[in-house]
Amino acid sequence: MFTLRFKKGKIVAKKFKLRHPGRICILKLEGRLFVANRMTEIKEVTTEDTDSSYSKRLEKALVELCRQMDIPVPMWMKKNTKEFAAFGQTIFFREQYTEQVRFDRFQIRVIEG
Repeated sequence: MFTLRFKKGKIVAKKFKLRHPGRICILKLEGRLFVANRMTEIKEVTTEDTDSSYSKRLEKALVELCRQMDIPVPMWMKKNTKEFAAFGQTIFFREQYTEQVRFDRFQIRVIEG
């Protein structure tokens, strides 16, 4: 599958066992909304793609997840890249949104990919 690394401010995915060029790569992303340390909503999105890089698929999944949860897309900062590369998950706080939001934090994590 993939190993995630942090390189020059970007998430780089190193691919393993690519015996079948053009195979469909699936990325399943889970999003959770929290208000006062209580989870209020949880959703999953799945993206299937053959040609896109890992970061493009991640961006596509994040935008789709935000659309389904009816929240604005957060600003992705360097701390998010480091957390995501190290742990496969990251948290967005209120300060990372340009609009008012109805929650305290938004957590995303990779389930499959």
